[in-house]
Amino acid sequence: MFLLMLFCWGPSVVWTLYGTPRKTVTLSSYGGHVFQEEGVWNYSTMLLREDMGVLILGARETIFALDLSNITHKKAMGQLYAGSEVAAVQMPLSACDHYTSCIDCVLARDPYCGWDLTTDSCVAINSIHTDTHSEVVQSLRDGNTSHCPAVESTKTIKFFYPGNTVSLVCEPGSNLAQVQWHVNGQPVEKSNVNQVQHNTLLILNASERDTGLYTCYSVETSMGVDYVTQTA
Repeated sequence: MFLLMLFCWGPSVVWTLYGTPRKTVTLSSYGGHVFQEEGVWNYSTMLLREDMGVLILGARETIFALDLSNITHKKAMGQLYAGSEVAAVQMPLSACDHYTSCIDCVLARDPYCGWDLTTDSCVAINSIHTDTHSEVVQSLRDGNTSHCPAVESTKTIKFFYPGNTVSLVCEPGSNLAQVQWHVNGQPVEKSNVNQVQHNTLLILNASERDTGLYTCYSVETSMGVDYVTQTA
């Protein structure tokens, strides 16, 4: 006789071929395990690698490598492999040192990275030892940066000769951010004199009236909220 077994999150039901529930059991009584990661959903892809003892689980935001003997244990594989007709590529899953600020680290929503308030740096989550007292900021779903510390701004003095073209460079926080230029606290209006090209502010035929404090802001929108970072 064959049994079709259906496991649910709560009490499970064992069904017969005739569709009649015979017995209700709990998942734990069968030695079962459930894997869930906070802020991650839509677990839709699975790849079984018995040779490595790993279950590759793909979700909407990330990919997990789980221990076959107990899927509640994640394995730190740490590498991503991709192939094409002409070549194969291997690269690390996390590149946390690319994020230089807390806001940049959190808005990236990188499941492998978090901002360590103790070391003031973006670190790999699996590198944090459980016996340390590190406080890590991470927000995978919302990209909430409210727990990030305030960033002190720096000033750069730039001199120019009247009649020259002044170039002020600004790097946005990410590819999703928009650059906004301000002078003396007011937005810079584009004109025949003030032009913005590739996020760089060009002041043509500069004169004494163009002197002032110029500030560049990187604005990124997440879940309807604008996150503003002064970058120059």
